[in-house]
Amino acid sequence: MRVFVDIYGCAAAQAEGEMIRGLVVSSGHELVERPEDADVIILVTCIVKKPTEDRMKNLIKRYYSLVGNRLIVYGCMATAEHRIVEKLAPKASLVGNYFLKRIPEVIERILRGERMKLIGAGINEIHLGLPRVPLDPLIGTVEISHGCLGVCTYCIVRFARGSHKPFPPDMIVEEVKRLLKSGAIEIRITGQDLTPYEYEGKRLPDLLRMISEIPGRFRVRIGMMNPGGLLEILDDLLDVVYSDDRFYKFFHIPVQSGSDRILKLMRRYYTVDEFLEIVRTIRSRDRLASIATDIIVGFPTETDDDFELTLELIRKIEPDVVNISHYGDRPGTIASRMPKVPRDKVYERARRLHELSESIAFKRASMLVGMEDVVPIMRDDKRRPMGRTFNYKPVYLSEGKRGMRARVKYTGSKRYVVLGEVLELIE
Repeated sequence: MRVFVDIYGCAAAQAEGEMIRGLVVSSGHELVERPEDADVIILVTCIVKKPTEDRMKNLIKRYYSLVGNRLIVYGCMATAEHRIVEKLAPKASLVGNYFLKRIPEVIERILRGERMKLIGAGINEIHLGLPRVPLDPLIGTVEISHGCLGVCTYCIVRFARGSHKPFPPDMIVEEVKRLLKSGAIEIRITGQDLTPYEYEGKRLPDLLRMISEIPGRFRVRIGMMNPGGLLEILDDLLDVVYSDDRFYKFFHIPVQSGSDRILKLMRRYYTVDEFLEIVRTIRSRDRLASIATDIIVGFPTETDDDFELTLELIRKIEPDVVNISHYGDRPGTIASRMPKVPRDKVYERARRLHELSESIAFKRASMLVGMEDVVPIMRDDKRRPMGRTFNYKPVYLSEGKRGMRARVKYTGSKRYVVLGEVLELIE
């Protein structure tokens, strides 16, 4: 059968999509590039934001019109919003994140005219060691856990992925080795939240230390770490990251708001001062370390004063990247029942935050000008070749081919991007 797999969502969803593609091929089916050419369509869904959910709904209707009961809706929407999916596509099969390994069985059974519904988060299916067809052979994304310990009042993803369940560290290390052997030069360590990782006494720094013992030329990007509990492991984590130059000096730590009142309403169990201490600790170790954070603008009851505190926090920490989200209700969440901020206020606040963030990003990128570095080249399409700096900023290069490394001198910057002159290409 010809199968089209369409993948949306976070890094974990991208990795799961690659595994679905691998399972499709290993079970004797053919991957196709266009939905119109497919006998079976698998949609890997994301519902973290309302605009994303709306896109999923449109795709479900479109794909259902193409293949009918041979549509498989996989992932967060299949679990957390299965009633919506069933209304849009009554005969489509639903497969939750914890049933990925059963995709070949689901395909075979829907080809016999059956409808499958495998949802819930009751089992800990370990997504390691499965066949893959990668979206980008140079990037290997490794999930180290399912779910998170958070109880955020605005989040729907936790309903889909459940509580935090870590994967065995030895299996994670073997997965990294397998991806490196298949040609990856960048390993992305991912999960809904990496901070609480602990398996039989081994915590996140221990896992990263095990990965650092793998020989070879590759880079490692550490995924999102929520501030709650991060101070506990931060010194050990920094010791590992700064003992091996293969780790990108990049830390994604979502604060969501600069107001303690709003953080309490969000049920984010840390304070602004604790977040500041995390950033100061990192920057005291390395002033060039990249900090990425997330902000939700217009959370229910957010006042002008609350938002000014967010701007003040951003000015203090000078993050290299700010991922800005306009608050939007997610079905079934506590926040969806709270009083809303007028939309015009949300848009105006987001505009101000965006302008501030861009000016800081340019300043931070400019700090690299004049430095030399060795960067992996990740892209060489119609635009200029692009690599990644030691602190994970995109750098546009004067020359180079994908998969190579280049010794470069940083010559300028533009918004979030650094410009680099290649001094030497390294095979």
